[in-house]
Formats: sequence, structure tokens, C-alpha cells
Amino acid sequence: MTTIIDKNINLPPGKLGLPFIGESLEWLLDPNFFQKRHAKYGNIFKTNLFLNPTVVLIGHEGNKFLFENEGIFFSDGMSLAVPTSTKKLMGSGALVMQMGKRHKENRRIIYQALQSKSLDRYIPIIESQTVNYLKKWTAQKTFKWHDELKNYSLSIATECFLSIDIVNSDIEFSKLYTTWGKGLLSVPVALPFTNFGKALKCRELLLEKIGSIISSRTIENPGNDLLGNLLLFCKERDITLSSREIQEQLLTLLFAGHDTLSSALTSFCQLISKNSKSKEKLYEEQKWIGDIDTLSIAKIKEMTYLDQVIKEVLRFAPPTNGPPRKVLKDCNYKGYVIPKDWNILYSIGQTQRDETVYRCPYEFNPDNFDQQTKKPAMSFLPFGSGSRECVGKEFAILELKILAIHLIRKYEWKVKPKQSFKKILLPAVHPRDGLIVEFWKK
Repeated sequence: MTTIIDKNINLPPGKLGLPFIGESLEWLLDPNFFQKRHAKYGNIFKTNLFLNPTVVLIGHEGNKFLFENEGIFFSDGMSLAVPTSTKKLMGSGALVMQMGKRHKENRRIIYQALQSKSLDRYIPIIESQTVNYLKKWTAQKTFKWHDELKNYSLSIATECFLSIDIVNSDIEFSKLYTTWGKGLLSVPVALPFTNFGKALKCRELLLEKIGSIISSRTIENPGNDLLGNLLLFCKERDITLSSREIQEQLLTLLFAGHDTLSSALTSFCQLISKNSKSKEKLYEEQKWIGDIDTLSIAKIKEMTYLDQVIKEVLRFAPPTNGPPRKVLKDCNYKGYVIPKDWNILYSIGQTQRDETVYRCPYEFNPDNFDQQTKKPAMSFLPFGSGSRECVGKEFAILELKILAIHLIRKYEWKVKPKQSFKKILLPAVHPRDGLIVEFWKK
């Protein structure tokens, strides 16, 4: 994208980098890219990422400005600002690609299947998968935990959403999904040997598989999974969704319940291994809770320190930065012009390291979320905010907590030395060497 800049307007500080590529390489190679520029330029600066001149906002005030002006100064969601490969592989039926009234209506439908009152039905599945994977890890003894957690989270998502068992009966689904996911941020050249070309083919095969599951459901037997919940909700309210739209919605939910969640799970395992005080307090809380015959949402809510720890993991190591929006028309913020047709981006990571909000923001400290501490709106937003907040937020937190409960009660692990912990940013944040650990039962 070639942009002619009017030198008479007061652009935010920063630099656009090299022609065409801008600062894209620096962003990909340096996990502290936003931190360094924030320190140098403040809460608003310009850069150029992936052929798009971009304004970055940091802090709860900037987030408020952005979210309050969606549909006015900024696009409603990310669909106008993401790469072509992402648009095509997600599809127009996916919730994250929809805007306006269509997004609002479909979000309401999806949300009801993933809010707190619907989550108890998924607990037995999550627990069963968790127990099976813990047995596997105990037998393996040493492994790359991030790779395993990707399999773990995908196994849970496919069973909870579609009643698909990718471990024992449908391994092909997992392979197709993995190839599809690799294409989301690829160069959009649709040749059979490219990542994008392979991903397009796998997308159609995945949608075909999901479509056959939808066709097998009946009004009398819609199923007890998320798909069944959606079908029942639509029937009771006389809502019509095309099969294709349901297919694309479910494929997108699998992505949200896999890549970003496995990142958060990995961060929990890594951070707790380094923070013995927090680990001990988690164990003491579980001892205080005592034996649990049947885990439930109500019982999990009693675990207040676990809630603090999970929130601090998501603050300290959010899986992603905020997705970009397109600037619809020139606007002003803090005395700077944000030009039309640029991208605008909010940094979740830097916002959640605001020293005016968090104590020692560059240290892991669950006390940041004790009940006495009130945070400004939009200062903690690992799942986004407003009408674009992740619809699977409660499901993701539930899965994080259930794994944490089982780990803390019965297992130990040690992170192996002499490995790279450098953060890889895409498709979601994870350590370069995959977090190699030794694992055993207490």
C-alpha cells in the first residue's frame, strides 16, 4: 500500500520504517517491539506493519476512544484491516468477519451457548480430556508442553462444540485443521503447494465434515454439544441461519478455542513453575476446598486465589495483541491526526503493564487482582472489549481453571534448562522451543 502523507498534518510520533515492509520485521523478531516504542514515544505512535501505515494506541484512555468510535471513525471489527488470506480462510460467515447488525445478531446467538449458565454441561468433557492427557504426560515424562497443550485444547474444543473425538476416531480432522490454521497469515497465493493453497483445500474439507454433522442432527435430537445448543436456540426463536454460516462460525470458534487458549495454558504452566509462592498458595487453597465429588461452576467460583492467578497470567502474558481496525475518516486524538485508510491498533500487552494501574507491572503478581483493587475500564482486556469481546471468554477461563486445579492437586513439573524462551508472536504467543518440561505425578 502506497500512502502519500500530508506533511502539514500533525501525525503521531514514530517512524514508518523501510519502503513497503515498514517495521514488520522488527515486530516479528522483537517481542518487546511495542514496549520499546511506548517508552520512546508515549501512548500514541505511528508505525508501518505489513504494508499498512498504522497508529498504535496504548492505555485505557486510548482503548476507550477506539471502542467508543467503532463504526464512526474506525471500522466495526477487524475485517477491513486483516490480510486477504485471513479473510478468505475465515469466511464471511465467521463472526469475527461480520459487522453491524449481522454481527450483533449472530453474536447473540453464539454467546448464549458459551455464557456461564451453559458451561456446566461442558465440565464433564473438559475433565475427562484433562485426566486422559495428564495420564499421557505422566507416561511421556519429558515433552514440549506447548505442542501438547495445542492438542489438548483442540481435543476439548472439537468434542464440546461438535462431539468429534480427534484422539481416537477422527484424527484426520485434526490434521486438516492444523494445515488450515497455518494458512491464516500466509501469502495469499492459491497454488496447491503453498500454505495458502493447502489451507483453502483443507478449509473446504473441514466445512464439509462440519456440514455432514449438521445434516445428521434432527429437531428431536439436536445434540448436547455447542452445535446442538445453537440449533435448539434457533428453533425455539424461529431464527434462520444457513448451514454454511453455522459451519464457518464453528470453524472460527475452534480457532479461538485452540491457538490463543493453548498460548494461555502454556503461559500458566511456565509462570507457575517460576513462582513457587503462587504455586504454594494455589495448593493451599485446593487443600482448603477439599475433595470434590463433582466439579461445578459454583465450586470453581469458591477458588478466589485461582481466579487471581488466571487473571494475572492473562495480564502478564496475553496470547495476542488487539486486532487492527481500519480508519474510516480522519480524526484527532491527543492533538494528533489519525489519517483515513490507515490501520489503528491497540496494544493489549502494553496497556496491561501500565504502572499507574498495576503494581510492578513487569513482574508476575496475582495480588494485582485482589478484591480490594479496582481497575479503570479497559485497562484489562485480554479478550478484547465491548461488542467485540471474545464470545468464548468464559469457556476459555473455565478450561484454564480446570487444568490448573488438576495440575496443582496431583502433579509436579520442572522446566528443562538450556532451551529458548524467546516469544514467537504468531499465530499466538508461545516460547520458541515449546516449553520442554519434566512431568510426574505427586
